[in-house]
Amino acid sequence: MSNINLNDFWNKVREDIENTLPKEILESTILRLLPLTLDETSKTLTLTTMQAYIRDFIEKEPMINTAFRNSVNNIWQRLSQNNSTLTIIITTVGDKEPTIVSEPTEPANQGPISTISDDSKTQPLATDTFTSPTNYETDIYAADTTNDQELKGYDQLAQRFGLPPISNEPPQTPSVPPTYEEPVKVLAQPPVSRPPMKRPYIPEEPAMGSDSLFPHLEPANMATQDANTILNENNKSILQLNPAYTFDTFIPGGSSQMAYVAAQNIAENPATRYNPFFIYGKSGLGKTHLMHAIGNEIKRRYPALRIMCITSENFLNLFVQAIRFKKNEEFRNTFRKVDVLLIDDIQFIQDNRYAGTQMEFFHTFNALTDGKKQIVLTSDTLPQDMDQMEDRLKTRFNSGLVVTIEPPNSETLEAITKSYIDKQRELLPELRIPNEVIRFFGTTYYNRSVRDLQGALIKLISAAEMEQKLDQITVEYARYVLRDLIPETEETILSITYIQDFIADYFKIKKELLVGQKRNKQYAHPRQIAMYLCRELINESYPQISQAFGKKDHTTAIHAYTKISEDMEKNADLKRMISDIISKINGHT
Repeated sequence: MSNINLNDFWNKVREDIENTLPKEILESTILRLLPLTLDETSKTLTLTTMQAYIRDFIEKEPMINTAFRNSVNNIWQRLSQNNSTLTIIITTVGDKEPTIVSEPTEPANQGPISTISDDSKTQPLATDTFTSPTNYETDIYAADTTNDQELKGYDQLAQRFGLPPISNEPPQTPSVPPTYEEPVKVLAQPPVSRPPMKRPYIPEEPAMGSDSLFPHLEPANMATQDANTILNENNKSILQLNPAYTFDTFIPGGSSQMAYVAAQNIAENPATRYNPFFIYGKSGLGKTHLMHAIGNEIKRRYPALRIMCITSENFLNLFVQAIRFKKNEEFRNTFRKVDVLLIDDIQFIQDNRYAGTQMEFFHTFNALTDGKKQIVLTSDTLPQDMDQMEDRLKTRFNSGLVVTIEPPNSETLEAITKSYIDKQRELLPELRIPNEVIRFFGTTYYNRSVRDLQGALIKLISAAEMEQKLDQITVEYARYVLRDLIPETEETILSITYIQDFIADYFKIKKELLVGQKRNKQYAHPRQIAMYLCRELINESYPQISQAFGKKDHTTAIHAYTKISEDMEKNADLKRMISDIISKINGHT
């Protein structure tokens, strides 16, 4: 059994001979041989090739023959660690006997298979010694009068020795027309019936469908059908306005009041005052609702206007498709033909990977504003905080009206809760939720998103419906049902600090102004109410109250308590407000 791996042996031979023969000759001869066996006992290496002329050329060309045998024996002696030589046999397809590669001889008239004995004239190379190509050429061609050193490439050598050129195609046999002694009759064969082949589906049209990204915006279609209706019918998945999001279903309050009024103004007079209109707010506060409300109101007032409502993600996806299917021009024309462009969550295109999308939106933005078209954008990031957005886009976002929607206060949350309950009562007439439960939602979901509130209401009403308690909902029952949704917080301890924080938030003033020395009515009146509540709710001493509000004399706290008590008897609105504040504080604690 051989101890030398045949593949490793042949790879080393190829590496060795690369230092000896030109690359053109190697690729045409030696590199086309495939090793079959290496018999260490008989010291025989057997190779094969598909083309007989390669075998003949290696045998008859002295330079290639000698270099090849020397490389083979050099590697053999190195690996076997003896000075013996190998017998090299090259076979081709169809050979009855192999060809033994030996010292080159003069060509003679031989049969298709030639066997030449090896006289072992090849001198083995030293283990670490390599003979350069120049030595071979000097030994072989010293007596030759022709300048063989200038012959380069296999074609020149083949021409010199009368060998066929290299060809990847099999040799062509000249066709000889047949001779017939009698006429040949060609019988018509019946058609062969073959089962139908299942061919792969190849669409006749591109994946984008029409030549336009949105066929409804083509002039032929626009002339016969309503633009907005077709917009929704042809692109329901990405371009449809939500009919449930209207101004009537939006509950304004607190910070959302300004955004609500501005949105109504835009819907009444698009692209006149606030363009672009940028709505900023955290998730779940009503940005998308307000944007769709603008679109629905414009659609109702101006049916002829073309409205495009889309998320930034779908804008990006359509842009990628337009590039893929070479519809860049159709994409541009589509978005620049609209009269109102509404894009939700514009912050998602600020990634550096979407530089092409930002550039395209930049030109779309300019085209629409130059054409007096309305643009409405929503985002949970302010323009100046979009670190990866191009500066030229950020400045354009800030060039119009930027409004902020903050988490709703308790009163707004209670109004939203009542509105949702009224809608559910249309489906469930027996639904009854008392005011204390509504106030519970207003205080529990204070400074949280409207989506959290809506999810809690859905869970509460669904649980009451399944347990047939739609008319028995209490605060305790709501706490039990929503125990996994209500954040676990430590019980609030009623103190002077808590009352100060609550009053500052209630009147929307800074705490440092509430406890400061300014005597403006907008600060002095809330300060007196806070002192009154510290005495009324926690029975704190007057000196301690005065000290907490930065007053040296305790008579200030006495005066505040007395004044608020007297004013409550005279002013019903003040009494109602103090009662509301106390109920909210008790609800929180």
